[in-house]
Amino acid sequence: MDDLQWLKSLPCSQNSRYWSIKKNIKKIIAKKVINGGLNSETFGYLIEMKDKYIDEDEDNIKEISLFVKRPNFGNASALNVAAFQRWYEREVKFYDLIHPSNPNMITIPKCYLAMHDEKTNNFALILENLLDSSISLEMIDSSPGATFKQAKLCVETIGKFHNTCYSLQKQFADFLPLMPVHLEFAPNIAMNLQSYWKHVKKSYKSVFDKYESKGIHDISENIENIYVQYTKDLSEEPRTVIHGDYRVGNMMFNKNGKDIVVFDWQFIARGRGVYDLVYFICFDLNVADRRKYENELFHTYLKCLTDAKNVNMSYDMLMDDVKKAVVLIYASLIIGAATSGESGRVTHTLAFHRFVSAIIDWNVVIDDTAGKIIEKNGKNASL
Repeated sequence: MDDLQWLKSLPCSQNSRYWSIKKNIKKIIAKKVINGGLNSETFGYLIEMKDKYIDEDEDNIKEISLFVKRPNFGNASALNVAAFQRWYEREVKFYDLIHPSNPNMITIPKCYLAMHDEKTNNFALILENLLDSSISLEMIDSSPGATFKQAKLCVETIGKFHNTCYSLQKQFADFLPLMPVHLEFAPNIAMNLQSYWKHVKKSYKSVFDKYESKGIHDISENIENIYVQYTKDLSEEPRTVIHGDYRVGNMMFNKNGKDIVVFDWQFIARGRGVYDLVYFICFDLNVADRRKYENELFHTYLKCLTDAKNVNMSYDMLMDDVKKAVVLIYASLIIGAATSGESGRVTHTLAFHRFVSAIIDWNVVIDDTAGKIIEKNGKNASL
């Protein structure tokens, strides 16, 4: 069965958004529009609707095309990881269960169908096509870095989302893991970090040699000793729902500058929201702007997070978690760079420069005997 026939045969109830559109699917117009980001576990394509199709949810608005996200069956290793960590299931349940529980929590693409087969791990997401010029959205390039205005909008958006989800996250404990990598998998990940680091140290030698005198080699060689504890620390209360891959590559900006649409929710998990905050600030601000604006962005996030007094967190608590988060995400970068080959080299090179700079700027040093973050002078760390 080809993709077009498969789409038309998908079961759905008559009150589903998809019921009203599947009979109006005309053709697939652009296969493999995306290729799964850094992990290559998904691909997507656009489907064109018949000319006279009217979206029943919105009077007199015609959907020209829709976006379809599917597993990348051509990458067996990525599919195995996706199945093991339940990436497809998590994303489908976000669209199907989590976001509908409070549609104002964050702006996402309109979803017509979210389907996952637990037996085969097949899934499909059918979403509005955000690339349609009539929607007035745009993507930004993270290479030069987000502007301060863009960064503040992103931080406010995720802070408000985390605030909303503190009261909701327990509802989804049966299918959302603790932390994007799963807390229960942390010991096995830690056991392999040393071998990943040896590979990355060699293949990204030009990057890490630049920072060797600043102690990054020592930090990288000792992450395995604190990885499990830091993962546990950031999985504890006060916890919320976290995106897990919160960066500008997974969002589009409204041209009015007042809203963003966030997508790619397959790493969604429960944990401390600081994970998303550090992920964004280190991935998407160039080093100079991060140094210039980080303090204001940290305070902006904390204000959004603690608004309405849903969350009790001080600035010192946040800063302690910031240091743990940057170490954990840096460890994930090491794993990703070691396993993705040349396909992600440009992205990983830029990310290593930005994350290593943050680790050095924030005086993060790992005490491999006590398993604690300390300052370079040996005292307890604080930013």
